[in-house]
Amino acid sequence: MMKKLTCMILGLAMAGMIVISCGKEENGAYEKPAPDDGSSAGQIPEESGESEKIEYMGYMFPEADYGGHEFKILNFEMQEWAYTAMCAEEQTGDAINDSIYMRNVVVEEKLGIKINDIRVAWGAMTAPLNNSVKAGTDDYDIALLNAYESGKMAQKGMFLNLNDIAALELGEPWWDQNANKSLEIAGKLYFTTTDSSAFTYDLMCTMFFNKQMLADLGLENPYELVLGNKWTMDKLLEMMRAAARDTDGDGVFTYEDIWGLATHAVQDIHFFAGGKMVLVDKDGDSRPVLRIPDERFVGAYAKVREIFTLANGYCISAGSNEGKTAGKTEELGSPEKFFMANKALFLGQCLSIAQMMRESETDFGIIPHPKYNESQDSYYSLMDGNFPTLTVPVTQNDPEMVGVVMNALTAVSSTTLKYAYYDISLNNKLIRDEDSLAMLDIELQNRVYDLAMIYGWGDMTAQFRQAAFSPTGENPMTVFEKYAEKTQTSIEKMLNDFDEIE
Repeated sequence: MMKKLTCMILGLAMAGMIVISCGKEENGAYEKPAPDDGSSAGQIPEESGESEKIEYMGYMFPEADYGGHEFKILNFEMQEWAYTAMCAEEQTGDAINDSIYMRNVVVEEKLGIKINDIRVAWGAMTAPLNNSVKAGTDDYDIALLNAYESGKMAQKGMFLNLNDIAALELGEPWWDQNANKSLEIAGKLYFTTTDSSAFTYDLMCTMFFNKQMLADLGLENPYELVLGNKWTMDKLLEMMRAAARDTDGDGVFTYEDIWGLATHAVQDIHFFAGGKMVLVDKDGDSRPVLRIPDERFVGAYAKVREIFTLANGYCISAGSNEGKTAGKTEELGSPEKFFMANKALFLGQCLSIAQMMRESETDFGIIPHPKYNESQDSYYSLMDGNFPTLTVPVTQNDPEMVGVVMNALTAVSSTTLKYAYYDISLNNKLIRDEDSLAMLDIELQNRVYDLAMIYGWGDMTAQFRQAAFSPTGENPMTVFEKYAEKTQTSIEKMLNDFDEIE
């Protein structure tokens, strides 16, 4: 029997210009996923209706036949760091590839369609979609744009409101209700996530830790800290300080030394999300409302600034080298390379980076970003703004057909592709222990969709980041007061644009 992910999503909050939807743990404890031998990777249930109902989270294929319609998906080319494909040419023995292949076989046969994954270069998807919409041609049934581009194009009225496509059945459990609620604005949902793309899981932000370094330093077990509700920013700082070591004794921390954390400076927002830093909320009509920073926000901001001290061995921004740390080399030129060279205790990155560490000899574990303090209700994991979004071009002349197809692809994927990615590929190939799988289960329940990052309201998110790295440590209240009016104006313009879209 295929084991399903725990996907109960509860509530809505916003964090640091960030929308957070919350999952709850019961009595403070999380259930670890049971181990699996991988024997069912890529398998599709028997075709009996009762089997489908069980295996597809209650989904049943409708009586539909689209006469061999070519279902055209505008999509990104495969990336070294992420699995973007929606089609597979043949079975290869790879769990994700074979799951996609078998899923498509079943959906194509059941609905009478042929899926065509039209892949374009990274960053080149908007041009053909813009051209198609402007020409009024139905060139693509859906587009799996990244969230950044989806936000811009949605504001221009280029997508259909997914809430108006009844056949999508967005309230069903195979859709991420967390994403639907977070990404909806003023009752309109122009894009959301879909389990039909493995890229969705790749773009979840997470933390890695070096097990050997942890043992050598005699530090506490991060898994136990998480499960015991004690994985906080203060605890992270304590462990980072313990790891930092000026190995050559020259009094200056460089790429030659050992650091507490390797990441990119722009990823401070991952910690903002983890700390549930609230600046924006939604009113009863799901319209964004800007809030004044409270005492908790100011305190959490100070902690993030301390974590991202680009000196003294605490945090090295190994990729773009914002800290101008000396000694950078090609071999150590990215956070993950620095981490795999055993030069940092922690790594902050996206889950997809685990694929790049497939051949690494570094024994690592995975944990969520820390809470601000122990009183915080849960752990939260940001979705990188490049996560793929399901969009339906406004030129689509048969939205109900699109709804039927995407509902089927998403429902079948929820217990096949998701299973292959999470339980098989990660457990058997990339992640080194069951405890990390339990951590991922926590993170998947508490994914954060950052509307401010997606829409870029008033540039406030970027300004908070810049202030966090300024030598003077500019007060967050000063930043807010300086950019609040611009941000509010930007939000209101977006709402006006949405209101004018029919």
